[in-house]
Amino acid sequence: MNKKKATPILSSPQKHHRHYSKTCKPYLDFGAVRMAARGRWEYIHRALSISLQTTSHRKHTPCPACGGRDRFRVLPEYQETGSWFCSGGGHQQTGDGFALLNHAFNWDAYQQFAAVADLLGVASPNAETRLALRHQAAQYEVMMQAKARKKDERRRLDTDLIDALRGFDDAFEFRQRAQQAVKPQFVEVMPEELQAAKVLARRLVESYAGVSHG
Repeated sequence: MNKKKATPILSSPQKHHRHYSKTCKPYLDFGAVRMAARGRWEYIHRALSISLQTTSHRKHTPCPACGGRDRFRVLPEYQETGSWFCSGGGHQQTGDGFALLNHAFNWDAYQQFAAVADLLGVASPNAETRLALRHQAAQYEVMMQAKARKKDERRRLDTDLIDALRGFDDAFEFRQRAQQAVKPQFVEVMPEELQAAKVLARRLVESYAGVSHG
């Protein structure tokens, strides 16, 4: 059974309507438009009459397209890709910034890209503009890869620190049990406990510095 699409609460902004009629489709470089839109989605959506109550991914708000009370939120990468999520009264939808234009105005892909191209002035970019956009995209890709590596390293350091804490806790607990068995005699610190303490200290330093030394 086909799900009925929620009736949009927005009307298509007329000032960007002339270039994306379904019956007239001049050439449009989708790749160039996507590159130009990266990192500018809050401006794009607001300029195209999609009013967001907040751009915090931690807050749920009414959907700017289909209403509700708290069904909508942007995702952490919203500023870069325009990504969002809407529970849609039980019919979940998600996508990038272009998809939100479809959700709000029921535009097809060409209409979405043409509206953004018209807004950003890249409807028919020349070779120099396309080269500049590709260069920006390459720089962005390098930046995102660096962020991903940093995030992975942070996750690994945190995992190593947790493992070291558990190792030290196990060694300390073992000595405590031994102490209980022979009290009132004192049980010396065991080599395993000393080693666990050294590992823990190293992991703490690495975690604080954000650098692993093996």
